[in-house]
Amino acid sequence: SEFGTAYINPKFTATVKDREAFLKFVIENNQWDALDARANKTYIQDAANEGHEVPGVKLHSVNIVGIRRA
Repeated sequence: SEFGTAYINPKFTATVKDREAFLKFVIENNQWDALDARANKTYIQDAANEGHEVPGVKLHSVNIVGIRRA
């Protein structure tokens, strides 16, 4: 239409509901591809604010500009 086209784009998420069971599965079955390793953003930000750098981690900041219609 003149206003645009509506569409559906499925998004899947995987949330760990039992950390111990999940890690046991990964370790016992050698399924390391099931696991993502990433730094905890809050911890890294707090460390940076205190003047500490965590080895092997790059902290990146972006300013987002938002505009609200009247």
